[in-house]
Amino acid sequence: MESSDALTDYDETVLADNPVAYFRLDGNNVKDLSPRNHDGRYVGAPTTTKLPNGEAATVFDGSSQYAQVSDANDISITATGKLTLEAWMRPDVLEFPNDEGSGYVHWMGKGGVGQQEYASRMYSRTNDEGRPNRISGYAFNLSGGEGIGSYFQDPVAAGEWIHYVLVINTARSP
Repeated sequence: MESSDALTDYDETVLADNPVAYFRLDGNNVKDLSPRNHDGRYVGAPTTTKLPNGEAATVFDGSSQYAQVSDANDISITATGKLTLEAWMRPDVLEFPNDEGSGYVHWMGKGGVGQQEYASRMYSRTNDEGRPNRISGYAFNLSGGEGIGSYFQDPVAAGEWIHYVLVINTARSP
């Protein structure tokens, strides 16, 4: 690694848990720091900001910019029946100009329109379902359509950092 790519203490802590994939998303590239090499790419030209600890973080415009990683079996729920997604997010607006459905945006997940395997959503402050700034996660049925989800709906302030974790566990206990 180049010196600018040196692992931080936070990176080392995450990697010690042996994740299937770990993306720093520091504005430079979409490199998987795990040994599985699920490298991706940025679409559009996202900018950067600083996390509370001073490290760089990617800023997406909510419209034409995103990070994309190729499909792989080990980043699917079906690989083990379990999957945990974790991210630091900072919504800079609470009314989304390019929302979907009843007034939400998908900000992380796997799949395409109408064919999501799992997705993380945030609802606009005003939406058709009365879910102001609800942040949720969903695992969809393999046949498509509905699935199961979880959410939190604490007060959210624009520009506030939020640590988001979604745990999906469909495995049966022995």
